[in-house]
Amino acid sequence: ISFSGVKFMMSMSFLAFLAVRRQIGGGRVVFCEVSPEIIEILSICRLIPAGNSTSAPFEVAHTMAEARERCGLV
Repeated sequence: ISFSGVKFMMSMSFLAFLAVRRQIGGGRVVFCEVSPEIIEILSICRLIPAGNSTSAPFEVAHTMAEARERCGLV
């Protein structure tokens, strides 16, 4: 999921992303092109890995190409 152009997120968007995650079951959801401000919010809410933690419902990639590669779409 590309976050290019996203500058602000409300907590309601977290619920939407978690619903997507629940629907795909064991698949991977990778956020890409995420601004530092949004990464901080997602990290605090433990939606993406932070520090040494690898347990989180979503992953982060710098670019769309990297995200596609992580999902095996290349």
